[in-house]
Amino acid sequence: MPRKKRDADPGLFHLGTHSVWTSVLFKDDIDRMRFVTELAKTVSRLGWTCICVTLLNTHYHLLVETFDESLSAGMKHLNLSHATRFNARHRMRGHVVDGRFWSERIETDAYLLSTFRYIARNACEAGLCSSPAEWPWCSYRALVGPEETFTFVDISRVIECWGPSDTALEELRRFVELPQVTDPWV
Repeated sequence: MPRKKRDADPGLFHLGTHSVWTSVLFKDDIDRMRFVTELAKTVSRLGWTCICVTLLNTHYHLLVETFDESLSAGMKHLNLSHATRFNARHRMRGHVVDGRFWSERIETDAYLLSTFRYIARNACEAGLCSSPAEWPWCSYRALVGPEETFTFVDISRVIECWGPSDTALEELRRFVELPQVTDPWV
């Protein structure tokens, strides 16, 4: 039986990939930096807007906006190039990622904000840090200070959800950083 056709129409997507079984997707910061570099190239080449990204040991999350039907091709390239480099560097063979990437379409501003918060807080919820701004492999850090790793990330779409306000950035930071906040957007 053929696989279900993936939603490829342009739009906002929460995307991710998991490692196979109990292995890791990123063994160290070199693996992470190589992945981020390839992600930046993919975003640029395909004309995507990357709104948020976080890398954990066994998986990653992306929040991207696409403007054509390049989602599957872009994710295939990203995961294949990561797996190829990962295996070569660590002298391994076989699968690195667990099947195809997963994707979920973001239809509303409320869901966009909730997803942004979820991705930014992912390392906190996994017990890797106590504040989203502490995790070095999440683009959220760029909101709290200079960050050169994720210069390709554009959060303007998320900021726009707060409406015209001089305090929109501060409100977004408060929304993300307060643990167990009641999500007013859902």
